[in-house]
Amino acid sequence: TQHIEITLNTNEIEGTIPDMFAGLTKLGYLYLSGNRLHGTIPPSFGSLISLTHVQLYINQLSGSIPSSIGALTNLVYVHMGQNELNGTIPHAITTLPKLTSLLLHGNYLSGTIPSSIGSLSLLKTLTLQYNQLSGSIPSSIGSCTALSDLELNNNINLEGDFPTEITNLVNLE
Repeated sequence: TQHIEITLNTNEIEGTIPDMFAGLTKLGYLYLSGNRLHGTIPPSFGSLISLTHVQLYINQLSGSIPSSIGALTNLVYVHMGQNELNGTIPHAITTLPKLTSLLLHGNYLSGTIPSSIGSLSLLKTLTLQYNQLSGSIPSSIGSCTALSDLELNNNINLEGDFPTEITNLVNLE
């Protein structure tokens, strides 16, 4: 199946993410990073069923990551870093079977790292640094054996024991 690609990175585009994208069911690649987008990620984002790659980093997006992201079962790459996103990391993200890269650094995300993170068996990159995450690092992270890049620094409320399961992550660089 032929996928549509929208690439509008590094421009001066302002405004919100339009709901009109919701009708693009063949949209595979959405690259909107490095603009001046603001507002929330619309719940209709979950209707982009062919989406495999999304780059929304370096904007001024706010609000929470919609749980409708869990419907995007073809997602491989998600980069929403360096925005103003808040709320918790939705459990729905941990149900994405093909996800290899999850970059959410430099936001205002709070709460804990979902204990279900370990279900992301293909995950190679996880960047959650520079947020407001709290609690302990879940032991299930040891099940993400493909991880080669794990960045959790500068979350001043992460605490607790260091999970021994992290020694399963033999691909960390």
